[in-house]
Amino acid sequence: MAGKTTESLTLFAQKKLLGKAHTSNLKLDSNESIPSFIAQSNAQVFGEPIPTNPNKVIGQSQGVGSNPGCVEYVVFDLIGVDGSSYDANDSGGGAGSDSGESGQVAGAHAYAFVLTGSYEDDSSNPKKGTGFLKSGQHLSGTLGRLQIVPDSFSLESNNPYTIELYKNTPFVNSNKIGAASNIDWQLDTSNGILFVQDYNAAEVPLFARGFIYTGDFADQGKFYSGVSGSLTQLPDGKSYLVAGNNVTITSASNGQVTISSTGGGGGSVAGSDTQVQFNDGGSFGGDSGLVFNKTTNTLTANNISGSLTKLSDGTSYILSNGSITVTSQSNGSIVLSAANSVFNEYIGEADGSNTRFTLDHTPTANKNVSVFVNGQLQMPATNITGAPFQDFSVTGSVIHFVTASLPPEGSLLLANYTTNQSIS
Repeated sequence: MAGKTTESLTLFAQKKLLGKAHTSNLKLDSNESIPSFIAQSNAQVFGEPIPTNPNKVIGQSQGVGSNPGCVEYVVFDLIGVDGSSYDANDSGGGAGSDSGESGQVAGAHAYAFVLTGSYEDDSSNPKKGTGFLKSGQHLSGTLGRLQIVPDSFSLESNNPYTIELYKNTPFVNSNKIGAASNIDWQLDTSNGILFVQDYNAAEVPLFARGFIYTGDFADQGKFYSGVSGSLTQLPDGKSYLVAGNNVTITSASNGQVTISSTGGGGGSVAGSDTQVQFNDGGSFGGDSGLVFNKTTNTLTANNISGSLTKLSDGTSYILSNGSITVTSQSNGSIVLSAANSVFNEYIGEADGSNTRFTLDHTPTANKNVSVFVNGQLQMPATNITGAPFQDFSVTGSVIHFVTASLPPEGSLLLANYTTNQSIS
């Protein structure tokens, strides 16, 4: 390995300082379309501590201590960058002087790092599928929100953050392209662009393995090592904390902020144990007539006004069923009613021509009326029984016999029925 030429090193550094990726020794910085950066905003600065010796397990997210995982070991696809193909032996191409390099041919000299199409299937990171952590994502298209963790974050002799390049299947050591390879490569970890000084068709980088940063960035406002000073003002100069009703906020000379209550009875409870607290003229109040038992979840009150007619979902609190009716009065009270039953009410003696007999009360319904003539049950209306004939019908409180069923003279008539009216 003769090493990178002075021309390659100079162009890489110059373009980096100008915020451009280096994809070709034949391109001026003005012709490079992929951005890079050194002067970073807090949106591109790692906001969490980086582990110094993480395990190289594909798809595993790891962090420091109890902090959530912020680095993840992944496989990359490497895709040739458009416009980066040339013969390094051409004038200005910056070819090296290793054996055989003078005979190299035109080929891609820049490769973009891309999360594989199976990234989301391989990853156990809970953030996968969100933001830029998606299968097929180009690192160069994220403006630094998806970066490779550089090897400067570890001092281990076998640095886990050293990128590994492969010319074929990335899990076979014989396919690895070493750091000392004659292709003389260098990686911009901030944008995921690999530059190859000397193209070799037998050592084209197709895959890579390394760590990406998946944690929060500095612009997301997390402090993992604490913070000193007082957070009292926003960037526009307005107070960060604003006092509401019955609250005062005081910033001390040492930066501490004190929040105090100025109302609500000074925060002291009133009454005895289990008594429910209420606003009693601007102070806390308690009363033996309103208590709560937390063991049985029972609220007890001596008096409750109003009507408990609705549940929280708007349905009725009390429902009628069977012969029970529920009526809510205008004053809020609830009346529960059931029909009264009348048995063996004497309704008269037949004179041989009378077809009309009157009940003492109005029945709840015609079907609830039974009439007996000399103890024999009479057939009610056909619309009630479905029978082909009837002996009588009911209108209001009046019994009407049909002519064909006229009770004989001297017959005694009794009735059973239900009524909503009071009976003695």
